[in-house]
Amino acid sequence: MKFLSAVKLGTEPTADVDAVTKKYVDDENMVSSGVSLPSPKAKRRGRIFVLLDDVKGDSPYVCLRQADGTYKWRNLIALGELA
Repeated sequence: MKFLSAVKLGTEPTADVDAVTKKYVDDENMVSSGVSLPSPKAKRRGRIFVLLDDVKGDSPYVCLRQADGTYKWRNLIALGELA
């Protein structure tokens, strides 16, 4: 809970932002939404995007790095069904 209160109060982030360790990063823009997915790339890794669709319903996606080094948006609901 200390993490959440620090973000709400606007205090300095306590994240380890070292590119080597990549433990976690404080970022208040981790969730976005829109009517089309943005291109998947390294700077969007780990971010969640809600694809807004009035016909089929909204779907949450996460940007993940693939084994070959490319990035791809993966549907979070479909990922849960694989388990």
